[in-house]
Amino acid sequence: MNAALKQYIEEKILPRYDAFDEAHQSDHALKVVEESARLAQYYDVDADMVYVIAAYHDLGLEVDRETHHIESARIIREDKVLQKWFSPEQIEIMAEAAEDHRASNEHEPRSIYGKIIAEADRDIDGTTIIRRTIQYGLKHYPTLDKEVHFERFLDHMANKYAEGGYLKLWIPESPNAAKLKEFRTLLKNPETIQQLFNQEWEMQRIINEIKAHIDPEKARILPRFFKTGKGEYGEGDRFMGVTVPNIRKVAKSNKDVSLDLTEKLLQSEWHEVRMCAVLLLVEKFKNQKEAVLEIYLRNTDRINNWDLVDLSAPQIVGGSLLNKSDRSLLYRLAKSESLWERRIAIVSTLHFIRNGQFDDTIAISEILLEDSHDLIHKATGWMLREMGKRDLALLREFLCKHSRTMSRTTLRYAIEKMNPEERKFWMNKR
Repeated sequence: MNAALKQYIEEKILPRYDAFDEAHQSDHALKVVEESARLAQYYDVDADMVYVIAAYHDLGLEVDRETHHIESARIIREDKVLQKWFSPEQIEIMAEAAEDHRASNEHEPRSIYGKIIAEADRDIDGTTIIRRTIQYGLKHYPTLDKEVHFERFLDHMANKYAEGGYLKLWIPESPNAAKLKEFRTLLKNPETIQQLFNQEWEMQRIINEIKAHIDPEKARILPRFFKTGKGEYGEGDRFMGVTVPNIRKVAKSNKDVSLDLTEKLLQSEWHEVRMCAVLLLVEKFKNQKEAVLEIYLRNTDRINNWDLVDLSAPQIVGGSLLNKSDRSLLYRLAKSESLWERRIAIVSTLHFIRNGQFDDTIAISEILLEDSHDLIHKATGWMLREMGKRDLALLREFLCKHSRTMSRTTLRYAIEKMNPEERKFWMNKR
């Protein structure tokens, strides 16, 4: 693929999707890019052209929903930068493919490029279809109540996805035909559809409650603060710009939602939604300890920043193990390749520390002293400091053994509450 073209698309085109409704943001565009590239492998086509069409296919939403496919084609035709890499004939083919991608079009796409993009844009996954339909409805008809939205949803399902609906498939190598058959079977079960709609509705309702607290300035600052850049520990994480106190308010007002819904919230791409889910798990742990711990441990890849770990690991993992002699779980996590599982291991011991138990903090700190990541250095030093606030002699004993080999960050955090003279003493012993 042309590297300059790819850079232009990533920097100037794909970010424009983030101004659209939830169903048509950059994650959707990237999914179409990925699927269209996969389908293109079966045909003798220009990969760069396929990439451009997929990246531009919904840009017309900037102008109008109903004619967005036509506007997307216009944007392709008028983009002077594309003329550096494509001939007028290629640009016209790409524009026509963008025009032809819309599911409600009555005519067949005019080229294989149009068929590839149209097929790649068909995301025939039951949960995704239900979610995107609800997102669109809430965005464009916010005053309608849940019952009216459900009727609108059923009409859309019948018109587009049921047998005789306007959705058409074009590429036999795509798995969409089998997925559509499966979804049509699902549509014939009204009780299941109602349950799925209700759960997705509740999820979107909670997300919208969180969004009501968006602060644009926070949305600008938080991605940098939580290191979401390429190669950084929070790479790819997305922030709405909502503060922790406001997320706590949303979690508190929704404390009675089901565990199933809580786990679904934990899958969100939005950091604040995952934080809400984590806070809900902490609340639910009071009465459903085993079930919450099970959900927590199978979703550690979604508890993927230091604030999410720190808000939950002591209460859930630490709370689960406080009165148990077998704490091997902590040692498995401490030796994990996952940064977040290692942080969970050490931060969980805060619950033990608060209950006068220090052995596991010492043992896991010794395991992590050679860890290379700054977030582990900080967490380990923090736990040692908390231990030292309760037993300074024990902290001094630990430092006598390890101060020369532990990272400066770990040592600095561990001795933070000591008087200046003693802090200087330990720093000079390195």
